[in-house]
Amino acid sequence: MRLVPAMLLTGVVAAICAPGWAQDSRPGTRCTRMHTRGPHGLVRVLPNRPPTVSLRTATVRGSEGGLVVQLKTTAKDPDGDHPLLYTYSTTGGRIVGDGPVVLWTLPSQPGTYMVSVEVDDQLGCTSVESAEQTVP
Repeated sequence: MRLVPAMLLTGVVAAICAPGWAQDSRPGTRCTRMHTRGPHGLVRVLPNRPPTVSLRTATVRGSEGGLVVQLKTTAKDPDGDHPLLYTYSTTGGRIVGDGPVVLWTLPSQPGTYMVSVEVDDQLGCTSVESAEQTVP
């Protein structure tokens, strides 16, 4: 771990990078470096990497109320330091459930709809994965 004198971080609240560190630049990821104050006024920058995420869809059934699709998110925190949180959003229909496996009931109107899952490591890093589904 890299130690940085506290005076270099004056006024920096959340997103910090010690010299020689770079923010994660993979598409669909966002990271904030966390830090703790150590002995002798030094700040210790804690490494934190975004979760890896994949999203799979499987049609469960079609109904008069719309198509029902199972969403299965596989996610892993490479740091393994905290439980992951899953947040789903969609351009149509509704999500039922929470966690890595949920059901998505799509509208009965024809069209192509998008669903996204954001996985948060609760320590400042998130990753997003999306999928689309067409209703004929």
